Amino acid sequence: MEGDELKILVVDDEPNIRETLREFFLQLGGFQVDTASDGLEALAIVRANKFDCALIDLQMPRMNGIELLENIQKVDNTLPVIIMTGHASLEVAIETVRFGASYFLNKPVRLGQLKSVLDRVIRERQLLIDNLRLQDQLKQKEAIEALNVRLNRKVKEQALLFQVAESMGTLQSSEDLYPQMVALASDLVGAESAAFLYYDKGQDFLLPLAGNGRSNGRGLEDLTVEAGTGLLGRSAYNGQPVIYNCPQEPILVGKTFSGAEVRSGSVLSVPMKIRDETFGVLVALDKKQPGFQEEDLFLLQFLLSKAALTVENIALYETVVQNLRDTMRSLVKAIEAKDAYTERHSSRVTELSVLVAERLGLSEEELDSLRFAGYLHDIGKIGIADHILTKPGRLTEEEFAIMRSHPVIGENIVQNLDLLPREREVIRSHHERWDGSGYPDGLVGEDIPLMARIIAVTDAFDAMTSDRPYRKALPTEVASQELKDKSWIQFDGRVAEVFLTLLEEEAHHAALTTPSSQADC
Repeated sequence: MEGDELKILVVDDEPNIRETLREFFLQLGGFQVDTASDGLEALAIVRANKFDCALIDLQMPRMNGIELLENIQKVDNTLPVIIMTGHASLEVAIETVRFGASYFLNKPVRLGQLKSVLDRVIRERQLLIDNLRLQDQLKQKEAIEALNVRLNRKVKEQALLFQVAESMGTLQSSEDLYPQMVALASDLVGAESAAFLYYDKGQDFLLPLAGNGRSNGRGLEDLTVEAGTGLLGRSAYNGQPVIYNCPQEPILVGKTFSGAEVRSGSVLSVPMKIRDETFGVLVALDKKQPGFQEEDLFLLQFLLSKAALTVENIALYETVVQNLRDTMRSLVKAIEAKDAYTERHSSRVTELSVLVAERLGLSEEELDSLRFAGYLHDIGKIGIADHILTKPGRLTEEEFAIMRSHPVIGENIVQNLDLLPREREVIRSHHERWDGSGYPDGLVGEDIPLMARIIAVTDAFDAMTSDRPYRKALPTEVASQELKDKSWIQFDGRVAEVFLTLLEEEAHHAALTTPSSQADC
């Protein structure tokens, strides 16, 4: 080290990454930067020079990051090493820490995070150097115990960070996100209670999205705070974290909807920012002595950084899905607009199918798929010529063969969209028959997907009870008898039975609720 400048070694087999990191440190100022393209070159440089920190890629030719880390420890065991990898896992994290890494970063590396990590490991290195100096004055046993404590804490911290990353990475809906954030926050920092409050800038209030535990006898699920006032309000308004530890003087945190005060002697408030704007505040309360520390703040900031990305990803995904569904619905409406006899057919079939599926015990995820795919089950008809689709009489054999192609056309339309397999199966297989005489694949019995079997029943019933160009709608009783007669031949008998039971219940309810035509005596 020359003067006040810190000397950094960047080791990566990708020139663009080396150059980007080099330019980043040089623009920050106060750094000298050397680079190496692989582990062997880097080891030669470390043997010839002193560095304050090394950033090492995990996967490199000739000598990988772990091998280089082992060799660096033999040359200079005080040199802090930050491992960079695009294939992070809990096992890799533990392995790198075991061989002496101070930290690791996921690729692509966020430069803003890199600076804070670098500051942290440099401070830790100074502590390590100080500890090594004390080894001459302390007993060997005490020094080893101190290092073991630090190593265990570091391994635990890395495991916690991976727990956070893994938990956030698996969430796919905002309904699950905020309760998971709150639960993780309590576990990570040992808080008795926690809450996440959304910053509503229109009302200038912090409003609860999730909460757990109780503080001062008050639940946090309905905690509210006026922005700019009190500890939490100022934290949100200024976008800065706050730590408060004073058990003897519990501070006002906020109020419940009923006006009851929530107070705590230990508070950690951390704002969550999305695109540099405060989105909300995560607050943890009531930690036993010594209260909340900088390590707790670091863990919650890491949690919120992952949560912010998850919020953005969920919002983007939900927007894309909604746009997709709107587009598909427009196509279905275009089909129905061609033929007045099929108007709202898809909606009716979907509504009836969901009722049957609920009675059969399908999961909420399956019901969502059925609502989407059921509406699209006839989307392939958009590829059928109008003179066939709207023909006022019965179809010829040739025309019917063309009409029978609409399930395959429908699947082809949606095949490049991000639909689940069970959703594509509904579109392709809703004209399969229990006895194998259906189309397009001639599937038999339970080889036909269950949701397609449900659609087959409700689709047939709606078709029979709707006016067609070549006949009037059949009475419900006639259509119901047809379903009974074709059970275990055309239709899944169990599905048909459930559907007919629902019809009978509906008819019974209608009879009970219809006013009598006779006056009371």
